[in-house]
Amino acid sequence: MLPGLKKRVINFHDVLMYVAIFQKHLRLMTLIVCFSWLSGVVFYVYARPVYFSRALIKVDSVNQQVSVEKVFSENTRYNSLVPRLTASHIIERTAAKLGVISEYRELMRTKIKKLTGRINSEGNIEIEFYPYSLDWSKRWTETMLKEFLEYQENRRAEEWEQRRTNIQKDIEDLQKLAEQNQISVSEMRSQLDTDRAKLRFEELINLPTELVHVKQRLDALGRVRLDIINTDLTTIEKLARISAVSEKLPVGTTVTNSTTSPPPPSNDTDPASNQPVPRSDSLNIQIVTPGGTQSGGAWRELVDKIHKLEMQREQLGVNFLPTHHKMQAIQKQVDEVNQQLEGELQNATSQIEMEFSYILDREKALEAKFPEYLKRQNELKAAQQKVSFTQGSQTRWNGYMANRMKQKEITDYALDREKTILTYSGLIEFRDLPISPNRFSLFLYTTLLGCFLALGIPFLIEYLDHTLSNLEEVESTFQIRGLGIIPKMEGTEASVALIDREHAKEHNLLENFRVIRTNLLSMGSLSKPPHVLMITSAMPKEGKTVVSTNLALSFAQTGAKTVLMDTDLRRGRLHRLFGYRKQPGLSGVLLGQHSLDEAIRPTPHENLSIISAGQHVDTGTELLGSQKFTDIMTELRKRFDRVVVDTPPVLGLSETSVLQGQMDGVLFVIWSAHTPIKAVKSAIEILQGNGANFYGFVLNRLDLSATANYYQYYYYSHDYYYQYQPTHQLENS
Repeated sequence: MLPGLKKRVINFHDVLMYVAIFQKHLRLMTLIVCFSWLSGVVFYVYARPVYFSRALIKVDSVNQQVSVEKVFSENTRYNSLVPRLTASHIIERTAAKLGVISEYRELMRTKIKKLTGRINSEGNIEIEFYPYSLDWSKRWTETMLKEFLEYQENRRAEEWEQRRTNIQKDIEDLQKLAEQNQISVSEMRSQLDTDRAKLRFEELINLPTELVHVKQRLDALGRVRLDIINTDLTTIEKLARISAVSEKLPVGTTVTNSTTSPPPPSNDTDPASNQPVPRSDSLNIQIVTPGGTQSGGAWRELVDKIHKLEMQREQLGVNFLPTHHKMQAIQKQVDEVNQQLEGELQNATSQIEMEFSYILDREKALEAKFPEYLKRQNELKAAQQKVSFTQGSQTRWNGYMANRMKQKEITDYALDREKTILTYSGLIEFRDLPISPNRFSLFLYTTLLGCFLALGIPFLIEYLDHTLSNLEEVESTFQIRGLGIIPKMEGTEASVALIDREHAKEHNLLENFRVIRTNLLSMGSLSKPPHVLMITSAMPKEGKTVVSTNLALSFAQTGAKTVLMDTDLRRGRLHRLFGYRKQPGLSGVLLGQHSLDEAIRPTPHENLSIISAGQHVDTGTELLGSQKFTDIMTELRKRFDRVVVDTPPVLGLSETSVLQGQMDGVLFVIWSAHTPIKAVKSAIEILQGNGANFYGFVLNRLDLSATANYYQYYYYSHDYYYQYQPTHQLENS
């Protein structure tokens, strides 16, 4: 077939399937549409009518020198008019005016469907009203505007009265406070003496600066004292550092706790050098005399002298050894000068210690005076603040009173001034008849809803159908060949188990089993020939016995010697179809009660024999798995050309798994549109797990009267066979 032609055939097949689904659920779809219309009629009869009106409120704006919004606690902006006009309390007042006293939510639920407002292009307000009453539709907007204006006027009057009362009370209070302040100003001026406080403070005004200078001096002297005890520095370096910070004390200055020798190390350390800070521990008292001060320039002359002696020693060292008397003489002079430098260092150290002690005493004295300095400073500030406050308080009270008087005047002016004027201009649009429910719209909506549900529900039912009714779908899902279908037959199992080949109405059913037989025999070229064939299904009552019986009869009609054996030792029913008793049967042979020849019983049909299940036993699995059953199957293979085995269902029972070793292959029966896909999948997995050789499956009890199946399996219908197969061929088949 050409690809294009194949595509057109597939599309035509899909169209037929959709048409079949439509015809299958036509009554349901019609019922859904009718129910949708009926719902619309009920809604139209019992729904409350909704009326409509649109009114115009003209808005005029007036420019005012005084903003009403600033005077009264209300929002007078232009874009706030609609929310204020349609507020919940205004709606409640309007409804009460029209004779209905209720809360806002109850009104919106029982009396009003919708109330909206908007500002049109001309700056006026349009109110759209949807009530359940025709009278309210006419009168609502005008009444609502009157109630709004009345409410606004009353509210402003109440607020104006409250504001006037508050302002008048504030003015009276301010006057009393001003009088009291005037008295306190006079009394305070007589009590405060700011000049005396200022003079006392100026006596110590330089104390913080002097204290900072003293602390800086102490830090400098402390660093020099650390340098004096530093062994890494030479005498000259120590003198240089002392000279850099040394200052002469005034003659006659008394110094306590000073020593003339370098102080012993203390436990205190300098944070910068991590070395002990020297301190004076003696209690000597010294007085600075004119001779006790060091000029600071003598040690520099000694340093120059040492440099000159060093130069002479270097010059002589070129010609003389160190032991020469000239070299020794120069060395002696150098030693004398060094001794003088040591003396200078001791004098300078004594001077530094005296100055350090003096500055330390000075620091203590200044710190002792600092609380007095703070006290006098606070006294001066307090006095100045009191004076400043008392001088300006009267001015402030006067300003407060003037401001409140101005607010009183503004309140009186703004009471009768309205920035926005609202005027009712009448109804723009009004409908005497209800706008809802609308008959045409309701019919249209219910029709669309009914059509949507009528199309959606059938397809949803088909989507939720988890059974199998399509041969190709089963083949693609489980990768097992479909050997044929068996249409649904009317009547009991006994009446349809053996199809009468002479009955004209059952010729098509015979042909179905011929198709299955032909497909089975053709499997011999692909796998093991179907000498011993097992017929099984996933669940009970799927038609295994009917299929196995008619398939065995079909084999017998070809001239093959066939035996049909029932292995369902719990509830075998094969003997009923042929009118035999249970015994002798397979269970009796396995238990040794009967021989195989006694169990094999002939039938009215040529070349067909049966072996019934026999007496009911509870140990069927053990018997079927015994060596005795293996011997029986070996004997049957020798005697018969075809052995058709009717077995119990796969799910829930173990007989089928035990029988796998004795079978050439399996024919799986599926009840169309009944067996769940999950059950079929589980049964096939169990059989495959036990090594089953699948010849294929049969789709049983397919309802060809259903439109969907008719279009899909039209070549299985009675008319097809009756039209294209001559009667003499049926009789000779």
